[in-house]
Amino acid sequence: MSFAVHGLAWDTEYFGFPCANIDISGTLSDNDAKELVRLSRQYRFVTIHNPDALIGNEKTILSLPNTIKTDVNIRLCSSDPAGIEGAVSALPLEIKEGYSVVLDNNMPLSPDVFDAVQGSFVHSRFYQDKHITTEKADGVFYNWLKNAQNRPDKYFCICRYQGRCAGVMLLSFIDKKSIVIELLSVCKTFQNTGIGTLMMRRLGVFRAEKNVTKILVGTQERNSAALAFYKKNNFKTDRKTHIYHMWNN
Repeated sequence: MSFAVHGLAWDTEYFGFPCANIDISGTLSDNDAKELVRLSRQYRFVTIHNPDALIGNEKTILSLPNTIKTDVNIRLCSSDPAGIEGAVSALPLEIKEGYSVVLDNNMPLSPDVFDAVQGSFVHSRFYQDKHITTEKADGVFYNWLKNAQNRPDKYFCICRYQGRCAGVMLLSFIDKKSIVIELLSVCKTFQNTGIGTLMMRRLGVFRAEKNVTKILVGTQERNSAALAFYKKNNFKTDRKTHIYHMWNN
């Protein structure tokens, strides 16, 4: 088969019904499509990933029962150690008066960190699906942060202005040399004030300290502001993935 099905424990607990991912690895045959439908029936909510946006799969997937396209995910990569703006090994990092920025793991989160992500991810696939309420979509990112706090494998970069959280970035290691940016959000009050760039510069220092050679991040094709921000910081498009939601009764 040119696909694999994986049950999702976190999603199942959060949404309250069986959820799964389907990752496609090639062009779906007619038999693959039939088997995909059969295996999906045990789940209420299925997310289908079509990496590299294989055109041959588009029509097949959209012909599946109760299936809609919810996202075109763009994965970007910075693989040049000097790629991130300000990513130099020289310390200390210059910070404007009134601002502070920390990057560490095993961090507890204060309520204002959760406030800083409100309304930041409206381009996400969860907001594009009428089966999912706005309240439930908001909760995805709240719980994402909540479940990442106080963990040794999760790193938070938090920027504050006069003690108030202005921006937050969540990171994790894929391997010893690679990092993924899971979330990045700047509070609406502080947008266009350089908070995102400041967090990127702190990430650059962290990158040098840990000898990281690759940083990955994903965003939505419709999120032109995020794409422009990452490209400004010398990230380059690495992969495009079409994402679909299938709902079973």
